[in-house]
Amino acid sequence: MATWNINRNGPNWLMNGDGKVIGYRDSLGGEHKIPQVAGVWGDAEAASGPSTAVTATTNPLTGGIGLSAGGVQVGGTASPYAFTSRALTDSDNGQTRVCASAQVATVNTGLPNGFGCAFKGAISFDGTATVTDVRTTGATNPWCGLVNTGTNNYDVVGTKA
Repeated sequence: MATWNINRNGPNWLMNGDGKVIGYRDSLGGEHKIPQVAGVWGDAEAASGPSTAVTATTNPLTGGIGLSAGGVQVGGTASPYAFTSRALTDSDNGQTRVCASAQVATVNTGLPNGFGCAFKGAISFDGTATVTDVRTTGATNPWCGLVNTGTNNYDVVGTKA
């Protein structure tokens, strides 16, 4: 049975019976479930959706994580590349970006609905869109995801240094 854990900084975390995070509640009270895919983050939940042939891969050079389902590659190892401070564009949607040093991602209004991407390394966010940072601090190897929560509204979830 899933339970809400409010002992962490930031949002409320939805934990399953094994203590794994399976969702979160954002600062506006919206509840978000995290898709559980076999092999991702070391979890063993079953994949769901139109194709159960889902595999997770890790790029040993960058640490980027990618998923492929039914022969279609999304994010991570499909195109992780060094990210330098700049404004995010449509081409960043669904991608993993790797920061070798502290960088700034500018998130402006007008990105497509459902826009999202992941970052590995030290990253901060600014721009004309509303970005709410709910990451936990103190990570040795920080990673995070920029998640679209509404028109021109985003949450940053994951960890930071």
